[in-house]
Amino acid sequence: MRPGRERLRQDLVALCHQGLDVPGFFGRAQQVLGRFVGFDGCCWLTFDPATILPTGHIPYRSIPPEQVPRAVENEYAEEDVNKFAVLARDARHVGVLSQATGGRRDRSIRYQVVLAPNGFENELRVAFVQDGSCWGGVAMYRSPSRPDFTREEAAAAAAAGGLLAEGVRRAILTSAVAQQETLDAPGLVLLDAANRVDAVTPAARHWLGELLFDEELPSIVHAMANHARRAGRP
Repeated sequence: MRPGRERLRQDLVALCHQGLDVPGFFGRAQQVLGRFVGFDGCCWLTFDPATILPTGHIPYRSIPPEQVPRAVENEYAEEDVNKFAVLARDARHVGVLSQATGGRRDRSIRYQVVLAPNGFENELRVAFVQDGSCWGGVAMYRSPSRPDFTREEAAAAAAAGGLLAEGVRRAILTSAVAQQETLDAPGLVLLDAANRVDAVTPAARHWLGELLFDEELPSIVHAMANHARRAGRP
């Protein structure tokens, strides 16, 4: 039997006060939330509250690293449903793919090029918002062998969003306090038209190393490059 919402709230409150860094917090949060909302894979993100651009992401049985640039392109350069920036402004901060597409998942480019090719049929997204600021989010995926996310599960995940936002804020602070070395110089990364690295300065390598990514180029760099190109179009 799955725990009730009050138990979920209590577990998340306790988790927020454990003094974990961002990877540790997300690792425990996916276990806590997973006891109420089951999933086959998920991806947790931190956002810059001012721009809703990703500053970190940690996947669990999720999209392969080599496909992250395509997912970022979809998130910031293509029309689609349940974008995190939209969910951050929405009153409920939650979106279910099947509901947003009227049961026609193939209307979503993300479903066509990212989810379905990786064996995921259903998606539930939650933006972590506190006092109007979005600090993170999670995308949870289910394979075709599982039923779709229910409205009850979506409501429970949405109710947990505020506590998860508080946890992300605390985890970011913990990570910052734990950082011993500082580097004041700005970093420079030069990209070609396909977002491949042409050049990167030592300072940039330092800053990129703090962004909690496993793949060579963090998704925030892809997002910023796509955003800049889109802003420069007529």
